[in-house]
Amino acid sequence: MTLEETGVNPLETDPAGFRERCARRITQGRVWVCVKDGRLLFKADVISD
Repeated sequence: MTLEETGVNPLETDPAGFRERCARRITQGRVWVCVKDGRLLFKADVISD
């Protein structure tokens, strides 16, 4: 989604930082994921204004 919105692929520009930010959002309960056999099946972002 970041690539589509900004035209920049964070996995190319800052892969470690991108993964750390994603992991932090999951830990904080701001992103919910369902992973099975190492594959992402579902992802929901909790966003508020």
